[in-house]
Amino acid sequence: MKILICDNNPDDIHHLSHLLNEYCAFRQLAIQEIKICHHSNEVYRSIQDCDLLFLDVELDHENGIDIGMQIKTMNCRSKIIITSAFQDYLIAGYKINARRYLLKPIEKIEFFIEMDSIMNDYFKNQQGFYERTIQPGKIFYHQILFIEAYNRKTQITLENGKSGIVKHSLSEWIEILKEQPFDQSHKSVVVNFKAIQTIGKQDIYLHNGQTVPVSRHYRKSFLQNYINYLQCEDYE
Repeated sequence: MKILICDNNPDDIHHLSHLLNEYCAFRQLAIQEIKICHHSNEVYRSIQDCDLLFLDVELDHENGIDIGMQIKTMNCRSKIIITSAFQDYLIAGYKINARRYLLKPIEKIEFFIEMDSIMNDYFKNQQGFYERTIQPGKIFYHQILFIEAYNRKTQITLENGKSGIVKHSLSEWIEILKEQPFDQSHKSVVVNFKAIQTIGKQDIYLHNGQTVPVSRHYRKSFLQNYINYLQCEDYE
């Protein structure tokens, strides 16, 4: 995991770094990198390669909420945790899809609980498989937009536009992805909830502009599972 800390208070940076190191020692984990940033330009240059950002709200001449709003437009997967000595920015944190708002000085127990949740999601996002007919490197499950039945095999479509036929059947994929945010919308289609923009009466519209079918038979359960997924995301 790669972590960014955007803050301009040396004491707060030291305290947060100490908590991170203490957490890793307690859980026997290794963080690949902890990088300190003091300005927005440093954050923008590093955010695409970052898994988690601790973002202070009140910087010298900048506002952390404004930085977070800009990050939202950059289509990156980094989780954001707001850190501040003031509660006034709590509502503003929702505008940037901040995962959590930690009040300074950050308490150890609260921090450990939040990091447990973050690491659980992180390890889940590292799950995937290799299929060199689609791409040479590892294909992470979260990169899959949807899976379609193709005779006795399946065709996988990825968020980067690549696609290919694999030997697994649709029922096998349903079992493989049961702990991932996927669900069956049609007898021949499984969809990634994270890829959905809107759901119509007969079609599901994805963020990349593609559509996949949702049938009458699966529609009710699919909508309920999608709502449950959104509620879990909001809670986190």
